[in-house]
Amino acid sequence: MPGEWTVSFSGVLQGAGAELVFSFALYRRWGPITAVLASIGAGIGEAIHDTSISYAAYDAPYRAAIAGIEIVSAVLIAGIGAWLLVRSLRQTGALSAFPSGK
Repeated sequence: MPGEWTVSFSGVLQGAGAELVFSFALYRRWGPITAVLASIGAGIGEAIHDTSISYAAYDAPYRAAIAGIEIVSAVLIAGIGAWLLVRSLRQTGALSAFPSGK
C-alpha cells in the first residue's frame, strides 16, 4: 500500500530534523532550548512531508497554515512537553545513567 512508505518517510524526516539540531549541539546540551530547537526541526521535517505529499493538491496559503500548525504543535508537545517530562524524571533519579539526567 502506498500509505505504508509515507509513514516511514515521515518518521525519517522528523527524526532527521531533530537529530540535526542534536548534532549541532554535539549531543552535549540537553536543556529546554535544545529540546525546543529539536522539536522545531522535527516539525519542519513533518511539514515538508505533509505539504509535499498529504496536502500537495491544496493551495500555498493552506499548506503554509498546516506547516505552521505542525511546527507549533511539535514545539508544545515534543519540545516543551518532553522537557517537562525529562525534568520530572530527573528528579526521581530514573535518568541518572543518561546524559540528560545529569
